[in-house]
Parts: sequence; C-alpha cells; structure tokens
Amino acid sequence: VEKVIKTSPDTFEETTITATLSKDLMSQYLLSVKNGKKVTPEEAGGIADNILAQQKYTKTNPVIYRAININLTTKNDNETVLKYKNEVYKFLRAESEKITEDPRQMIMDYQKNKDEKILKKIDITINSTKNIINGLIKTEVPAELVQLHLSVLNAFSDMLSSVEAIRASAYDPILIYAGLNEYDNKFKRIKV
Repeated sequence: VEKVIKTSPDTFEETTITATLSKDLMSQYLLSVKNGKKVTPEEAGGIADNILAQQKYTKTNPVIYRAININLTTKNDNETVLKYKNEVYKFLRAESEKITEDPRQMIMDYQKNKDEKILKKIDITINSTKNIINGLIKTEVPAELVQLHLSVLNAFSDMLSSVEAIRASAYDPILIYAGLNEYDNKFKRIKV
C-alpha cells in the first residue's frame, strides 16, 4: 500500500488509495454496463470482490532489511553476545513500555469519535516502533545472531508499515483493510 499524506479527513484527493479503488470499481462497472447491459447485485458484488482482492488494496509494503543494512561484527565471543543482548533488551523494553494501546482499537475509536487526540496515540506506537528499528540497525550484531536479528528487525518493519496504514486510514479509508490485516498477521509473528 502506498503511503499517502493528507491534511484533512474531510478532503477527498485523487491521490488516495480510496480514490484509486473508486476509479477501479467505476471502470469495471462501466465496462460491465457497456451496450446497455444491466448489472445484477451479484455481478456488482463480484466486481467489488475482484477489485478488493488485488494486493494494492490488501497488502502493505514494509522495508525489507538485509545484512548490509545492519551493524555487523565478526566477533562471537560471550562478551560481545552479552553486550548485544543487553543493548537490545534495553531499548526494546524502553520503547515497548511506551506502547500502551492497541492501534486497531484506537482507529476504531477515531472512526467513531473523529477525535484527533486518538490519532496522536497511534503516533506514539509509530514513533516507538521506528525507535526500535533504528536501535536494531545501530546495534552491533554478532555474526552468529545475524539471521535471528534480521527476522526481528523485519518483523518490526512489517508492524510499522501496518500501523502506518492504520494511521493513514483516518484520511484514506481503504487503507484500513491492508493495515488491520497485515497488523494482525505481523503482530502474531512478533509475539512468538
């Protein structure tokens, strides 16, 4: 899902994913009614199902990190591994303690109340997740832990992409599908 920045939830812009979805639905509908043919409710539902099944409406696009993106060391001694473990634990704990509410519930509350303060709470989750990602990138990673480290880093990247889509759905409603779907899948991956 592309990231869209909007200034107001009351403004409809042509660049949103929701606008793209509307255009796709309308063009498929118009193709179906070409030459005076009537579209049944079942056919209209089929058009909607086909369009909503496209990945651009159901998937987020997280950054994928590789070994080249992290701070590697060839050291594998106990001291290096312990230092790594302590550093990661320290920033993971500090940042995760800032995340006190579920983004899924917050966006539902926002949709119900249209209170901008609720969106600010989602920003706390986004910023903490970014801080975790930055910490994981900067931490010196022992060679034997590279694959595990990249798995954790990419899980947080997935989560960030999902939470950003949830946040953006306040201004681009169709993003809620990709954001919630991906968040549920990625959050389960991080909890394991």
